[in-house]
Amino acid sequence: GGHFWVWQNHQTEWMWTIIHSAEFRMESLAVNNKNESDPLRLKALNQAARELVLLQSSDWPFLITTWQARDYATDRFLEHKDHFEKLASMIENNQIDESFLSYLEDKDNPFNHIDYKIYLPEAVPTYSESANPVPSP
Repeated sequence: GGHFWVWQNHQTEWMWTIIHSAEFRMESLAVNNKNESDPLRLKALNQAARELVLLQSSDWPFLITTWQARDYATDRFLEHKDHFEKLASMIENNQIDESFLSYLEDKDNPFNHIDYKIYLPEAVPTYSESANPVPSP
């Protein structure tokens, strides 16, 4: 216990570049579409957020490291990566494939109330002495 070796090691380091790249892309999608109102685009944005959460699952590197289901974990990880990338491209190019989106919504929908706006960057809080007084010694 107390270490992250199972999730971050020479067998899984290739995964982290993919995950971080997808996180940055999702943040960009959220920022560029923060006022989106088109129902189809909203569905695509939310499914992209779902695919990212599935891609980020700690199960995949764990199963790869422990050899419990290495091939399965690799396949599922790459599947969620591909699904995320295809959705992101469709959104960016304003060419949503409704049949592909419906397929994914039926297949990968564990977080049916997800809101893609959770990936909007938060404003950096500023310190205000009046709001957060420092206690006297």
